[in-house]
Amino acid sequence: MKPGKWIPKIVVAAFFIGALLYFTGYAVRTFRSEVTTTVIHATTVEDAVEGSGLAIRQEEPVEGSGELMEVLPAEGETVAKGETLALVYESKEALQEQAELDQKEAELEALQYVLSHSAESSATVELGRSIVANLESIRATVFQEDLSEVDELMQDLETMIYRQDYTYRGSEAVTQEMNGLSKEIKQLRKAQSSAVSQLKAKAAGTFSTMVDGYESVLTPEVLTGLTPSKLEALRKQQKKVDRDGYLGRIITSRRWYFAANMDQADTERMRKDQKVTVRFDDVAGDQAMTVDSISEAQDGKVTVVFSSTRRLGETSLLRSQNVSVIYDSYNGFRIPKEALRMEGDQYYIYRVSGAQIRRAQVEIVAETEDYFVVWQGESVDEDGNHVEQSELEKAKQIRDGDSIVVRGTDLYDGKVIRE
Repeated sequence: MKPGKWIPKIVVAAFFIGALLYFTGYAVRTFRSEVTTTVIHATTVEDAVEGSGLAIRQEEPVEGSGELMEVLPAEGETVAKGETLALVYESKEALQEQAELDQKEAELEALQYVLSHSAESSATVELGRSIVANLESIRATVFQEDLSEVDELMQDLETMIYRQDYTYRGSEAVTQEMNGLSKEIKQLRKAQSSAVSQLKAKAAGTFSTMVDGYESVLTPEVLTGLTPSKLEALRKQQKKVDRDGYLGRIITSRRWYFAANMDQADTERMRKDQKVTVRFDDVAGDQAMTVDSISEAQDGKVTVVFSSTRRLGETSLLRSQNVSVIYDSYNGFRIPKEALRMEGDQYYIYRVSGAQIRRAQVEIVAETEDYFVVWQGESVDEDGNHVEQSELEKAKQIRDGDSIVVRGTDLYDGKVIRE
């Protein structure tokens, strides 16, 4: 074969090899520069420990029962000594008459309002606005499926419509109606005086509709020398009670206690008289309480007694509960551990800003097994005054919903990752 015939084949082969090397290198570079990102969100992490225990208070059960009884105070309401707790009716007719009396008295009150505001033209306008606002409140309550206040809102609406109706009739018609209602009320009260008896409070305090059999067991006297084993023994001493035979109970002590068994290791940061934040499973919101005492350890457990004089009405149903004691809480951004990088003593992440990635310096505020919670300090001067950020600084500021780099190679500040 002549030498010249090999030249085209050599050129083609060289071109093919060169193209293969180029595309192989491009693929390798593309693979190596691939960046994996994730979206981050603001979060709150709590440094908390848990336990389980019992609420301890000075309480007095209130006897009383019957279908024809109307309990007056609401759960957690403060009552005075001698205050009427319930009305007991001798018959169903007496109960119906009481309902009629209540209605007549509400009508009389509405008419008194109309008469006292009859000379004020603005009162009619204001009443109309109140009716509209009340209707909106009823709509919102029903929409939220919270029917606990619907009866009261409906009663208020009925009263306002009644007032509006008589506002347009004039003061003479209102006076005549009031006179008639006053006579009816007087007659109903006279009839009711012998058909209704009153159940009065023997002591002042906070009223609760629940009686659970611990009232004579869990008193402040048991707190002295309380240990994990003694607390568990108290839990088993609940007495059987016929709840139908009691109206409720009155919490007579202003200070209330919660004794909890906790792991000894979890209480090493607690001290007597320390103010702590406590959260119960069945009570909305956090409670500010004081550490009254910490017992000696038994099998790795201690009994911690917390106390408070606040929110007694909101905790009136509290008894056996799981509890969390919150030492601290941290706000920041939750990021995967792989996303955090370090140079010297500085931690940073790469934030996606447009087509580029920007290096954002952060601080670790909390760590869990799976992730970090990080935060960025605000831009302030030496006097602590806020400093306006440059466009570059804004690009490095992390926000809720940002994308950050989790994995990638050849990463640097300003690298373009999107065409």
